[in-house]
Amino acid sequence: MTPVLLTRPKAQAQAFAARITKRFGPATRCILSPVLEVVTLSPKIAFSEFSGLVFTSQNGVAAYRANGGPGGLVAYCVGDKTARAAQEAGLDARSAGGDVASLNALLAQVRPKGPLLHLSGVHVAGQVQGDVTRVAIYDQRPLDLSQETQDALRMPGPMLVPLFSPRSASLLQKALPRDRQAKLRAICLSQAVSEAIDAAVFDHSSVCDSPTAAAVLDRMAEFFPA
Repeated sequence: MTPVLLTRPKAQAQAFAARITKRFGPATRCILSPVLEVVTLSPKIAFSEFSGLVFTSQNGVAAYRANGGPGGLVAYCVGDKTARAAQEAGLDARSAGGDVASLNALLAQVRPKGPLLHLSGVHVAGQVQGDVTRVAIYDQRPLDLSQETQDALRMPGPMLVPLFSPRSASLLQKALPRDRQAKLRAICLSQAVSEAIDAAVFDHSSVCDSPTAAAVLDRMAEFFPA
């Protein structure tokens, strides 16, 4: 069976690997090699100056909680998982159900009264529009590919590579061994991720119908026997 290379941060990669195994069976080989680690930052923030929060990732919510962020605020979230995390943090979460474009559409429709605080990573993909101040509350620091991953990449044959962010896609490309023989098949969460990769590096690439983990699994199913 075609192996799957997972480059998300460790906790997210483990969770997605469990979903892969559940859907495609225990024989599916998942190779976990995060290309970045999430490190919480501690910026000084006067939360009372903002009417609400904006989150474009679950990592932002986790860092918010780690910084002792107050509950009760309205939180506009890029997707359902981020919204659930915000709700668990005691926030009044609103999900855009998609990507940054969907989030901007939600904000344009709701028209929040007062400035918003976007708690993001140091590296962002897409610009949140409106009266929004962005503060980096976590960093995404590069990691080397594991030895297992490097060895697997030097073996001939296909390998599926779900890509969830432009930054992880870019970091993976830079980390690939020059003597790679594996035929990489990229499954991109969104068009933004697809635009971050060099088509010459991958033997196949496709963009999911919607920017969700479920859509990634659906696209992966095309490469596994029924």
